[in-house]
Amino acid sequence: MMKIFESKFLGSLCLIFILFIFGLSVGKAQQSPLRSSCNGPDCTWCNFFSDIKRWLDFFVLKITLPAAGLLIIISGLLYMLSGSSRMLSERSKNILIYTFWGILIIFSSWTIVSLIMKLLLRNPDLNPWSGISC
Repeated sequence: MMKIFESKFLGSLCLIFILFIFGLSVGKAQQSPLRSSCNGPDCTWCNFFSDIKRWLDFFVLKITLPAAGLLIIISGLLYMLSGSSRMLSERSKNILIYTFWGILIIFSSWTIVSLIMKLLLRNPDLNPWSGISC
């Protein structure tokens, strides 16, 4: 019974936190990051790619980072509350390790793509490669 409560409680806490952060960031923005920047026939490929870049920036910076911070806090709380429970201690360590690896993969992907593009195009002045200029 306690295991079901823990998983539902942690899942509910993560969902509430993510929705709260999502609401704050959408409420602050003049234009919602998930809405398109054009209407109907005046859309171009540039609008399409700039929308995708804005969506990715939104999800990485406004969703992933707060969720990772919350998972690190939850991992620390579980570790402090584990006491002599080896299962909770291992679970908190796994949460911390997987969160670290997830953040490392997400943020190192930008560096890897940048390095590959600079090597293939042989253009060291390609900064920032992810900028979209229309």
